[in-house]
Amino acid sequence: MLWDLLGLGAATVYGFNPAAFGVASLLGAFAGLFITGSWAHLFVRAFGGRKGYENTMKAFAYGNTPALMFGWIPLVGPAFSIWALILDIIGIRQLHDISTGRAVGAVLLSIAALAAIVVLIVLAVVLLMVFTAG
Repeated sequence: MLWDLLGLGAATVYGFNPAAFGVASLLGAFAGLFITGSWAHLFVRAFGGRKGYENTMKAFAYGNTPALMFGWIPLVGPAFSIWALILDIIGIRQLHDISTGRAVGAVLLSIAALAAIVVLIVLAVVLLMVFTAG
């Protein structure tokens, strides 16, 4: 097989399939883009963006490209994530014809709201585990 020629045959024996990992990574990236773009569009609308869902998705697709391509690199990955956040704000501002302050508010509030939801879910699961442990 091709994996054996590349020296990856033993990897599949131990439960790691590089092809499946690659496909799952791509699907996860597209799903994450769709979910975060859709979530952020709610806040873009609340902050006055009226140019449509497609423009929000364009802004997030182009803006998140640096993080998706280089965010995995140790030590410099966070810099690409910050750059992607800045590009998201610029993209929302340009494509929706809103002020920079409104674009910053929409993007940062969408992140804060999503983080709050995740924290509440984790807290609920931890409390459920603590109180049901017998």
